[in-house]
Amino acid sequence: QGTLFVDGRHLITPELTRAIDEIARHFVGGFDFGRFDLRYTDEASLKRGQGFGILELNGVTSESTNLYDPRSSLVGAYRILFSQWKLLFELGAWRRSQGVAPLSVFEVRRLIYEHLGRRGPTKVSD
Repeated sequence: QGTLFVDGRHLITPELTRAIDEIARHFVGGFDFGRFDLRYTDEASLKRGQGFGILELNGVTSESTNLYDPRSSLVGAYRILFSQWKLLFELGAWRRSQGVAPLSVFEVRRLIYEHLGRRGPTKVSD
C-alpha cells in the first residue's frame, strides 16, 4: 500500500489533544504512553478534534513515526528516539514509586506469546 511517514506536529491543537485524551481516559487501568495511528477526512476537521478514525493503537514499544520523516536526519531521528526512551524510563520510575511492580521477563514472554497466538496470520494488506 505504501506509506510515507512525515512529521505532523503542525496538526496538533488543543482541540485534537482534548479529543484524544477523552478516548484515552476510557482505558481500564489508565493509558500512560502510546501512539494512535489516525486516518482523517481533512486537516481542518482533525485540528478541531473531529472527522478522524483510529486505525491502530501502539503501546509502550511503539516509536514516534516522525523519526522516519525523509526530511529528518539520522541524528534527528536518534534524538527523537532517545527522548522517547528517556520519557519511558521516567514514567517507569514514577510507576514504581507508586508501588507498581514491573513485569518479570517470564511474564512479558508469556504475554507476547499469548498475543501472537490470538492475532492469527498477518495479512500483506487490508
